[in-house]
Amino acid sequence: MDIKEEEFLKRLLATFKLEAEEHLHAISTGLIELEKSTDSKKTAKLIETIFREAHSLKGAARSVNIRDIETICQALEDAFAALKRKEISLTQDSYDLLHKAVDNIKQLVSVPDSKQSSSTQLSIGELIQQLLNSTKGVRQPGQAKEPARKQPVKEVQAARDETIPASLPQDEVVTVRIPKTKLEPLFFQAEEMIQAKIATAQRAAELQALSDSLEWWKTESRKWKTRHSTNRGHNYNEWMEWNEQRLEEIEQKMLSITRAAEVDQRIVGRMVDDHLEAMKTILMLPVASLVEVFPLLVRDLASDQNKQVELILHGTELEVDKRILEELKDPLIHLLRNCVDHGIEKP
Repeated sequence: MDIKEEEFLKRLLATFKLEAEEHLHAISTGLIELEKSTDSKKTAKLIETIFREAHSLKGAARSVNIRDIETICQALEDAFAALKRKEISLTQDSYDLLHKAVDNIKQLVSVPDSKQSSSTQLSIGELIQQLLNSTKGVRQPGQAKEPARKQPVKEVQAARDETIPASLPQDEVVTVRIPKTKLEPLFFQAEEMIQAKIATAQRAAELQALSDSLEWWKTESRKWKTRHSTNRGHNYNEWMEWNEQRLEEIEQKMLSITRAAEVDQRIVGRMVDDHLEAMKTILMLPVASLVEVFPLLVRDLASDQNKQVELILHGTELEVDKRILEELKDPLIHLLRNCVDHGIEKP
């Protein structure tokens, strides 16, 4: 594989990762809402949404040749196809298994195939078999009472923490999707900067012309002095008049350039201010980008402790500086854990 092919593959995988994260978020959110839903119409809509998201993710995985993700998505698709046909129903164990499938896909998205251990491959195979059995109404031996997805609370939190890392290695590339509405002002400003660049080049050309004019004036003055050195008194008035004309011309040019430069300065200053403001806006992310993993985190914590917990989020559309959100992540997770661990009793 040559360098161009490697670069193309890297870009393709980066695009797939972004697309996969969107599909996985939709599936995970849909599962949480589906588990709480009591309305038949809403339930049917959620099932259809999750089915389509799994199907789309399967196609994306196939395009980059990640077979494990494709196979798990096919199993998910089969499960929700059976659910659409009302051939199966979901239990607590079923939801645990489906969330486990999503977690496995997240790991596969973040870790290249070459870095997957044999134990990971084995767990994927077991997971797929469990999903396939669930569509047939078959339970694995010993699973009637024990949830299929049994993780310690610390491991659950660790898995969720990977979704929004507080910090990343310096050599790791972070890709963030930015809404088109935030990028459009930057494109307009870029066009204005081209005009400012042209204006600046024009001022430089005018200053160069003025410098050439001054140099010419000096040369002509020396020539005049040489020609009329013997008869200075007779030609003095003529020489003074010529110098005054040159001086007036240069003063007019200087005044014109100064005024134009002042206008350019105001324009460029405004453009810089607008650009900085637009960049600040790009750094603003909705709170939802931080808390979107919290419902699943709370569900796992509550499930492991046999508690009934419902997390309700408000105001997640508010935008906050990305750097502040990153600093808030760990404290908020700590608060959530304390609430579930110590603030809520078992039924």
